[in-house]
Amino acid sequence: MQELTSADPIDVIERKYHWVAVLEDGSIELDKRDATVEQVVQVYSTLNKHDAIHFLGKNPDLVRSTYRALGEASAGLKNGAAKLLGHPTTMTLDEFYAYNDDDSNSAATEASIIDSVRSLICGNASGSESRYAAEHLCRAIGHWLDDGDTLADIAPLQLDTKLADSRDLPNLENDGDFPIISYLTSKEVKKEIKRLGKIDLSYPADDDIDAARKAFVRCLVEADASNSSVVAFYR
Repeated sequence: MQELTSADPIDVIERKYHWVAVLEDGSIELDKRDATVEQVVQVYSTLNKHDAIHFLGKNPDLVRSTYRALGEASAGLKNGAAKLLGHPTTMTLDEFYAYNDDDSNSAATEASIIDSVRSLICGNASGSESRYAAEHLCRAIGHWLDDGDTLADIAPLQLDTKLADSRDLPNLENDGDFPIISYLTSKEVKKEIKRLGKIDLSYPADDDIDAARKAFVRCLVEADASNSSVVAFYR
């Protein structure tokens, strides 16, 4: 295990970051400046799948409408949608803007993956390091489900699937840091295929969503053929 994962380094990708805060009073800040939902969507639409937006939402109604607008925008992006990195609502604005994702990524990148994997296997891992180790294990001993580069975030597909939500693996506690994990057990994969088989997956209003929905089901069918679980990692 250690040899496999040590040969699978984490790629360090240069990303563009933006900061969006939806406050209790209904105001929105984009990179510490007053903004509108339309302006947030406009910036989001210029990003690609390697970029990210840090998101802090304290007004539930406005958060829902903002996510809806971003979801609609992501459906039309040809190069994949940027990641939305959610932060706990209990964060203060100062804590939110002080959070440095580059620091957390570099710490995980520089940490000994062998030690991380050993700790994970022995049940002693904690925090984001344990989730990076889990990602390496999945990449080393699992099988990549090829979606034809049509899938980004699953939530905009509107399929009401558990794989669109954060679901930490057993004994891996969610501390609000990244990577975010979601999964379906092999039994859940079978149920999901059966459920999706009863609905019309076509989405005439958007060719990209239509293709992504079908690719998603193909991936589940491929996993089911080997009675496998499915794990997704969001950065």
